Amino acid sequence: MTPEEQDIAYEFKAHVMRKIHSQNQDIKKELELHEKKADLKKSQQAYKRHIQDQGKSQTTLLKLMSLYEKRTLKGTTKDVHER
Repeated sequence: MTPEEQDIAYEFKAHVMRKIHSQNQDIKKELELHEKKADLKKSQQAYKRHIQDQGKSQTTLLKLMSLYEKRTLKGTTKDVHER
């Protein structure tokens, strides 16, 4: 090859390498974005489960409080009737 052809081949190779590097960077960014989306989805699911568990706990607590109050009232009325 002539020196001019070598220069053209070198410039072409450099151009192709810059394009490949740019595409690789874009692919890396896209992969990071997909990972972040997957992490966000997992976090949202965990949050929803936490909210559901919290609601169930609150319901259970209210039922237990009601049951305690009923038993307390029954105990109080028994004491009054026994006197």
